[in-house]
Amino acid sequence: MENLANEALRNINHYENLVNIEKEEELKEFEEFVKKYTPQEREKLFRAITNLKAKKYPKKYEYHIVKFEKRKKDENIKNIFSPGDVVVVSSGNPLSKEVQKGTIYKVGKNYILVLFEEEPKPWIFSKKNLTLDLYPDDVTFKRWLEALEDVKNRTDLYFLFLDKKIKKEDKDEKLLKLELINKNLNIYQQKAVKKALLSKDFFLIHGPPGTGKTTTLVEIILQLFKLGKKILVTADSNTAVDNLLERVSKYLKNNLVRVGHLSKVSQKLEKFFIFHLLEKDEEYRKIRSIDEKIEKLKKQQEKYLKPLNKWRRGLSNEEIKKYAREGKKVRGISLKKLQKMAKWISIQEEISKLFEEKKKLEDKIITKILKNNKIIFATNSMVYSDLLKNIDFDVAVIDEGSQATLPSTLMPILKSKKFIIAGDHKQLPPTVKSLLAKDLEKTLFEKLISLYPEKSQILKIQYRMNEKIMEFPNKTFYNGELIADKKVRFITLKDIIDLKKFEDLPSKYKEILSYKLEDSVTFIDIRGKEKQEKLSKSYYNKKEVNKIVDLTTKLIDLKVNPQDIGIITPYLAQVKQIKKAFEKNKIFVEVNTVDGFQGKEKEVILISFVRSNSKGELGFLEDLRRLNVAITRPKRKLIMVGNKETLSTNLIYKNLIKESKLIKMK
Repeated sequence: MENLANEALRNINHYENLVNIEKEEELKEFEEFVKKYTPQEREKLFRAITNLKAKKYPKKYEYHIVKFEKRKKDENIKNIFSPGDVVVVSSGNPLSKEVQKGTIYKVGKNYILVLFEEEPKPWIFSKKNLTLDLYPDDVTFKRWLEALEDVKNRTDLYFLFLDKKIKKEDKDEKLLKLELINKNLNIYQQKAVKKALLSKDFFLIHGPPGTGKTTTLVEIILQLFKLGKKILVTADSNTAVDNLLERVSKYLKNNLVRVGHLSKVSQKLEKFFIFHLLEKDEEYRKIRSIDEKIEKLKKQQEKYLKPLNKWRRGLSNEEIKKYAREGKKVRGISLKKLQKMAKWISIQEEISKLFEEKKKLEDKIITKILKNNKIIFATNSMVYSDLLKNIDFDVAVIDEGSQATLPSTLMPILKSKKFIIAGDHKQLPPTVKSLLAKDLEKTLFEKLISLYPEKSQILKIQYRMNEKIMEFPNKTFYNGELIADKKVRFITLKDIIDLKKFEDLPSKYKEILSYKLEDSVTFIDIRGKEKQEKLSKSYYNKKEVNKIVDLTTKLIDLKVNPQDIGIITPYLAQVKQIKKAFEKNKIFVEVNTVDGFQGKEKEVILISFVRSNSKGELGFLEDLRRLNVAITRPKRKLIMVGNKETLSTNLIYKNLIKESKLIKMK
């Protein structure tokens, strides 16, 4: 046992080293990026917004809000940031001392709202030309390291860091008589629920695309609630957390609390937000009373002199008060100034005491809310925030287990007696930037499902793709275990297009957009020319852009709802090119990278592979998990555009093209 403990500790130390390497890489990358490019160039690369002015916006809960607008009235803000992004405000140089970090709250057509947890610095409102730069979220790394330090004292969790199997199999699910809340669960979902409930320590749910992983997790959460358990529900992303909360709230109206940053919580779920519940608490009126006293004191304080360095001349607060009391002028400061500064300091001391009183009362109410409610929803990282520091749970239900690093998944596990993880290790792993920290890509979910397959359940019935679209990913990534549900097995474009208009199409479009089941997967062989952006070095392919625009236009002409069409491409430069072309043609269809489409689905998906070269270089297209994500997003039709010759240098792509309807274009 001692040898196993030493091995676990060595591996924990290894992970600490990996986290520090990745943290340094992100900060180094940010610094080099800022030094290399001007603010205007950073804006072109979708990493900054320049030429901004700022003004105060009404406060919400405990957050200060600042509204940033372009200085030129007719200039719109490009929608390049998303709510929850961490940004740094500066006057053009985010590496200078005069900066402040905030979080994007809302992005409008010509404004952007940023949340600050501390009072915004006065220079933000006086500077005329501000820049917002995307900033690495270093708080997450800090929390990962805290979790790795904490796990050293938890010998019961050392098995998570071993490559040996030491946990026993759980009881047979037949022993559990289960009364389902959702009567529509299929046999595999029911098995997953039963096994998860019977598990003593941990359980894994393997949910391939469209198999109802979220539906299964919701049932597990509701069953645990019926058993009176205190439940922590987490995921690496706020979107997944909110999705689970929304689904659970259809069954439960109370006992649900969402913990997180205001910018990252869906506005329609704000009634469950911790600070919303705080304001609704009957004791909150005491906090309002303290706020009123603070505001009165602040107004009173404005009449006196703030003891800035230029006025105080090296005197401490106590010295200023002492000389004011004694009626002495000192160091060339007049008695009148000393008395005004002393009064300002005394009022500030009263304000500080009130803030302390307010904080204690807030903490008391928040703790009461968290202890009295049974189900808490938060991201993995937020579990290690001050809010949840003293709250423990019976069970942690963790979604997106195959997208979160081991240190990230560790945080909810450390707060609970038992954990259930859901994910799909055949899809995208966590994003790791440093080559030296690549071990972080191997998730705890992937490791445990390999060591303990008997403590897992795969969900086999999928409710998204027709059987033709499902066929290739099923055979290639899921050992042929997936089954298309009868409701989706034969669905095609036929049900969502105008058939009269289809008959009027030229024959080449009829061939590409065929609604026959056997034609659901189409590959268009285009010999375009790949190019690289000068600044980003990301790839784009104009010929493929034109074909994507052409086919999207035709689909919309056939009365396919633009919201039901999705465009996926692996390269950000190609995303930009397609979006630009769509804007020009007034096409409103979602375009994103593979990573941006994980977890989403559309009736029709068009993929532009971009790479086209005689060397057969595929770059990160070689990551086949990316391919799996892309080709499992559509329900009725998958159209792929690419260079057959280049892609076929990889056997998997070669087989995919071979099994698709192939159409050659000049």
